[in-house]
Amino acid sequence: MTVLDPATTADALDVLAEIPLWTLAPAQWDAVTRDLGVLTDAVRYKETGDARAAVDRLLLAEPSRVTPIGAEPAVPAPPPVRERIALLVHALLGDGGDRRATGTR
Repeated sequence: MTVLDPATTADALDVLAEIPLWTLAPAQWDAVTRDLGVLTDAVRYKETGDARAAVDRLLLAEPSRVTPIGAEPAVPAPPPVRERIALLVHALLGDGGDRRATGTR
């Protein structure tokens, strides 16, 4: 059983499924890492408002299709980001580990 409201849980699971597919500049990965930390704490302490804010920031961090000239090269998600995502998904899904329980895709 999840610790957050169903809509926030569904949105969190959706964005967490997308993040490993992203390529971002290292500075952008730093921001994503910070927001994953906020989301981790929000799930741990059952703070739906903080979780919602972190999910919204993560949704806004999605890479653009246009790369500005002179921008830092984009790189795939670093291993610590992938590990944190795996832990968050497990925490959001609870012991069952089944997304069907949350009504998400």
